[in-house]
Amino acid sequence: MVNKKDKYIFSLKAILWTYIIMCIIIAGLNYGYASKAPKNVADAIGNSFRIDK
Repeated sequence: MVNKKDKYIFSLKAILWTYIIMCIIIAGLNYGYASKAPKNVADAIGNSFRIDK
């Protein structure tokens, strides 16, 4: 029998993996869109991923 703690941990892991997958999809869409976007939008997307601001 599964106890409450195991269900809680499973739920947290499911939420975490959903978040990670959505972040990867959104980052990929932003990266793919940046080459087709107007210059000011492409610069904003590129600057948001720079670490050395």
